Amino acid sequence: MSEPFYSDPFYTTTFLHEFDTATINQFQFKHIRSRNGKYNFSRIDPLIDFMQANDIMVIGHSLVYHMNVPRWLEEGSWTSEQAKETLHEYITKVVSRYRHRVSVWTVVNEAVGDDGLLRDTFWLRTIGPDYISLAFQWAHEADPDAILIYNDYHLERSEIKSRAVLVLMEQLLAQGVPVHGVGFQMHLEIGSAPPRQQVQLVMNKFAKLGLSSYITEMDIQLKEPATQDKLAQQARIYADMEDACLNAAKCKAFVMWGFTDAYSWIPKKYSGYGAALILDIYYQPKPAYYSLLDTLSR
Repeated sequence: MSEPFYSDPFYTTTFLHEFDTATINQFQFKHIRSRNGKYNFSRIDPLIDFMQANDIMVIGHSLVYHMNVPRWLEEGSWTSEQAKETLHEYITKVVSRYRHRVSVWTVVNEAVGDDGLLRDTFWLRTIGPDYISLAFQWAHEADPDAILIYNDYHLERSEIKSRAVLVLMEQLLAQGVPVHGVGFQMHLEIGSAPPRQQVQLVMNKFAKLGLSSYITEMDIQLKEPATQDKLAQQARIYADMEDACLNAAKCKAFVMWGFTDAYSWIPKKYSGYGAALILDIYYQPKPAYYSLLDTLSR
């Protein structure tokens, strides 16, 4: 979400008028730390300052993510201790710098594969499974007041995935690891979205462990063109997911992966699909915008 803040004033004014929470997704290793150990916060500091000046809650995304390990790290030869030292330093520097300014951290993102097993990543290969618990511990040490969450996709629709993450969370909690919640990405599509009751059920399972749920990356793509019927279906799904969060135990946030189709990632990733957010490319409200407001007002 950072680029429009630098280039599109209307994006910024619209955001401030409509929202009270922002996800800043520039905290990945490869965006911050260079091979020679230097850190670059020039793209993040102005955003954090802006959010703080406007009383916007910030979610930092994400500290440990297999898609954002730089090539020089992947292709190097590292002992377990060297990998631990590198990850520890990175998490400590980043979280300490934004202590009390980033309220929620996505500490580990997508560590579980679709098969329910831990994903084969650089950190798993070098450090081992403990990289997950260590990441949470280091983040907590750097900012004891921050909320720390694990984030993943398909938790709301895949029993294999949700069960595996549930077991992982049980193990972490049993070890005393400071994990506070679970993020549901929820990149959905009309025609295949899960029922509201199913989403609420999964969230309640995590709540029984004492963990909060966060909808962290909500959008609902559709196949172009965006007809009125498709937009109406999209609006119902947005409302259902918001309703699930409102009625689940310990669901703390409903955050979309952007708000205007002008900057959606969907068309770049999936040819022929788009219109996934609640404002169109001209910043005009779509039916989903009003369905969210109606659900909140009930």
